[in-house]
Amino acid sequence: MKRTSTYIATIPMKNIEQVIEVKKTLEQIFGWVVLRGRHSNRRKVLGDAYYRGAQNDIPWRKAQHIDVYLHPKNPNYENVSKGKGIQRKNINKPNIWVKTYGEMKMGFYDAHMASLKSKGKTNPKLQRIYQKEKYSNINEKLQQGDWGYITQSILDFVQQKSEVTFSEMKTYYDVVLRGEPQMREGGSFIHHLHSLVKPSNVKGRRCNRLLYKAIGGKYKVTTQK
Repeated sequence: MKRTSTYIATIPMKNIEQVIEVKKTLEQIFGWVVLRGRHSNRRKVLGDAYYRGAQNDIPWRKAQHIDVYLHPKNPNYENVSKGKGIQRKNINKPNIWVKTYGEMKMGFYDAHMASLKSKGKTNPKLQRIYQKEKYSNINEKLQQGDWGYITQSILDFVQQKSEVTFSEMKTYYDVVLRGEPQMREGGSFIHHLHSLVKPSNVKGRRCNRLLYKAIGGKYKVTTQK
């Protein structure tokens, strides 16, 4: 298939860490690059956002494979457009950061996340980016305080029990997740419950699970694709 002169490579979408590793490595060589997600069934992936005649980019995290191009703001981009070719950045000299990551037994993705986490302590915008990145990576285990931790915990609790009553869920939320000595009246649990049973919320939930009320009044977990 014919590609533009700023095309670098195509990589399979196996997991987020792999893509970040490859992207960081390519940027060590070529400078800033951009990822273009590709999928054989764009209509299914994009849902309501799909419309005929649009370009074939999709969010790379949902892609089957990813095309890598030079970023338009990369100086190399202009060189290519002028017929000068792509200039390799540091292929002939070692990168001290690569060596440092190796000594720390960290990959580029690990270093990327560690940097976001550290800078996010004093920068709310970077903290949100870190939380979103962690939540988007299904291989990252959510910890208390992370986005989605409470939702994940309640769903895990119900799924492990097979089915639970409202009171059992409320007790788990108040005692285990909130640290109360016992289940208490009121509180914010009802807002979480409304969110957990609403089908439209599954689209943004990384585990694709939701609660439903079964016959008999108990709650169960189901998966919605």
